[in-house]
Amino acid sequence: MSFRVLVTHQAKKELRRLPLHCRQTLLNGLNRHADDPSPDGRSIVPISAGRKGSLRQLRIGEYRVFFKVEESDVFILRCVHRQDLEKAIRQLPAS
Repeated sequence: MSFRVLVTHQAKKELRRLPLHCRQTLLNGLNRHADDPSPDGRSIVPISAGRKGSLRQLRIGEYRVFFKVEESDVFILRCVHRQDLEKAIRQLPAS
């Protein structure tokens, strides 16, 4: 099953701010998971911050991509450096 990947305005802004090589690495990582946004392994993990239960994060190098899956759509919510991880999790909308 192929998923449609939708990027929020906030995530687009964050991606544009990144250096080109970081942006390409993130986009390549996202493309690898376009067919199955929930593979087994350690790169994708659920966010364990209480009410954010259906949200997940994808680890790509120094960056984290927060997303949620709804039916055949994958919504990319945020793209943040791991230093800003806790702040970004607090700012995520409730699922």
